[in-house]
Amino acid sequence: MTEVEELVISFNDDGKQRKYYLTELLVFNNCEYAVFFSLENDLAEPIFLKVQGDMLIDIIDEREFNRLKSYWDKLEDIIEEEKEIKDDAIN
Repeated sequence: MTEVEELVISFNDDGKQRKYYLTELLVFNNCEYAVFFSLENDLAEPIFLKVQGDMLIDIIDEREFNRLKSYWDKLEDIIEEEKEIKDDAIN
């Protein structure tokens, strides 16, 4: 999935295909959570997907993605703090 930067989706309501582009990617527990956004349609909402390998597991809502993103940001902060503590201890 990480190699995919473009997603083409056909919609049943009008039969048109729209291109969506990868804008954000998080990885948790062997699953990838990706946000795709269309540049072709100003009114298009982003699409939030949960993927494992090359299989679509689920379409998630923005609230779920934001919860994961918040958790991800907290983990990054903790890792950065631990790194700084180790660097200070070495010096």
